[in-house]
Amino acid sequence: MSLRLLVSDFHTEGNVETCPRCKATMHEVTRIAPLQQEPGLIAYECPRCSYLTSVFLPAGGEPT
Repeated sequence: MSLRLLVSDFHTEGNVETCPRCKATMHEVTRIAPLQQEPGLIAYECPRCSYLTSVFLPAGGEPT
């Protein structure tokens, strides 16, 4: 079974990410800083149901 996250499935409230499955607060597990010309990445894991996801950070810096 393959899991895919659609952008609309991932909810943020302020800077707190919530799990689309169980609505628990997700923990940031790793961050790759963006470069000037390459996007970065933040990976999240749900401590309750172990759901994993990631989001891209735009190239050139952190999102506002």
